[in-house]
Amino acid sequence: MIRAALYLRSSKDRSDVSIDAQRRELLALAEARGFVIVKEFSDVVESAKTEDRPGFQALLADLKHDRRGWDHLLLTDTSRLSRRQYMAHVFDHECRKRCVTVLYSKLPNVDELSDMVVKSVLRVFDEFHSHMSRAKGLAGMAENVRRGYRAGGRAPCGYRLEHVATGAIREGLPVMKSRLMPSHEAACVRRYLQLRLTGRPRRAAARLSGLHISALVDLEWNALTYAGCTVWNMRSSYVDGRRQGRKRRPRADWVIQDGTHEGLITRDEAEQLLGRLEHGSDTNYRARESKHLLTGLLRTPAGIPWNGWGIGRYRVTTAPGANRSIKASMVDTAVLSRIREDLLAPALANRLLAYARRARSSIRQDASKPLHIELRQLTAKIGTLTGILTETTELGPILRKIEEYEHRRLMIKAEIAKLEGGNKARMAMASITEEEVHQAIERRAAAFEGMEAEDLRSALGDMVEKVELDPDTLGCRVCYRMAVVMVKRASPRGVEPLLPP
Repeated sequence: MIRAALYLRSSKDRSDVSIDAQRRELLALAEARGFVIVKEFSDVVESAKTEDRPGFQALLADLKHDRRGWDHLLLTDTSRLSRRQYMAHVFDHECRKRCVTVLYSKLPNVDELSDMVVKSVLRVFDEFHSHMSRAKGLAGMAENVRRGYRAGGRAPCGYRLEHVATGAIREGLPVMKSRLMPSHEAACVRRYLQLRLTGRPRRAAARLSGLHISALVDLEWNALTYAGCTVWNMRSSYVDGRRQGRKRRPRADWVIQDGTHEGLITRDEAEQLLGRLEHGSDTNYRARESKHLLTGLLRTPAGIPWNGWGIGRYRVTTAPGANRSIKASMVDTAVLSRIREDLLAPALANRLLAYARRARSSIRQDASKPLHIELRQLTAKIGTLTGILTETTELGPILRKIEEYEHRRLMIKAEIAKLEGGNKARMAMASITEEEVHQAIERRAAAFEGMEAEDLRSALGDMVEKVELDPDTLGCRVCYRMAVVMVKRASPRGVEPLLPP
């Protein structure tokens, strides 16, 4: 008597209709062969792209057991087991090692060599079908976004999901899609984002806005969503539980649809928040609250930080056991005075304008042309190798070459997006007028007047890279971080001396 086990799998059938049909077909095969079915393993609504399936894992565990009680395994076709050919080959090897015969009801009964070829070809097409299905699914999700609907997932903080009928009917029921509507937390999120735009530290902004969540950075990465846009394809995908590449894809890969729901901030404000995150300007200075204005910015020429000490003083360790302290109000007043003077000095406006004009000369429209040519060549090579797959049984080297070409193709696409994005930024910078430069500087200088201490500290962190204060001479030098042009400049004259020694 030959004992056999069944493995059944469906990926979309929640009603088990597909499972029942597979079971009926395999029972007929077992009856024709004279097998006795002693065990059944099944996975309902489980993808064949992963091995992390309860029924499949139970099958593997039983396969390795010495007293499993069966020596034949029945399946309807190769795609039921896996849509990853390498995993299927490994499974076949394990079965042969343990003297288990795998039979497929939909495969012809041929000799061993022919069976090897047929299985290899079918497994290639199983994996190909998996990739095609994924591509179609992603295209459908992108089209969903372009029509103003969500592509899935829960609503971000400050919104709730509203389900609306699309007008289509499927299986007698209306097809529903989801959109975002402001929730009771919308006002708190709007207040938080506005405070962050003024430079408030995250924890302080969350406290002042009444927002009680921990993922504040992720909330800011969703700035375009809070500007009324539906954004998709922003995060990198996972394969076997591992993230592919960086956490977020390049901006060129994002699918962005404007005006899909009520925004909490403007698009310009969202771009400003994203710009800070992308260029890391939020992490270049100490963001925590402090009673001293220049804490985190004030350093000696050797790079040793001056720390807040006691009530209203800065202190630095100059030698083992030796410290130097100075009244904080004297330093703060002198530094703020110098910053105002530097901002309003004609030299700064002229330098910024000259830098913007030079940006035009660095624009290279043809820089990405060789990359586009290589991208087309790689695409053609991948197409050629894909066609060869059906004509050979030596699949491993070809698939590895395809993977290598695809990896290079993705790198080139990212490089093209980076070059084109840089050209756009330079063109925008080159179009800045002298009047716009002067207005921006005047607004920045006027903003210091009447600012609260915490707001002033955040504004300085955006603008100043560091303030060097010599503990011996008390000479001081302000080094600026000019976010407008994304370069760092030092005060042309510094503040020397700040105070009499």
